[in-house]
Amino acid sequence: MYYNGKVYIKLSRGYVTMSERRLNEREIAEIVKMRGLGYNQLEIAQRLGVSQSAIQYQLSRINERARNEGDDDTFLALLIGAGLGVGAGLLLAKLLEKK
Repeated sequence: MYYNGKVYIKLSRGYVTMSERRLNEREIAEIVKMRGLGYNQLEIAQRLGVSQSAIQYQLSRINERARNEGDDDTFLALLIGAGLGVGAGLLLAKLLEKK
């Protein structure tokens, strides 16, 4: 459904814009992968059809989860799930800190 130039999708709780919907696991993995490849938040948002704030939120959640758990294995599992090797961990950690 289109209204005022925005795409809306129907959920059980009503209509939301595409940028307000929740991201699925595949999309979150894609965010991690694109960030690791050097895409900025706006570029990722445009490719996934969501808002930049949604990307910023997901990146901060990923970063927070990895830090709170204090478990590098969790963070590395996210990277590997996104198709990145273990060696990308340090690079991505630096990128997430820069936001």
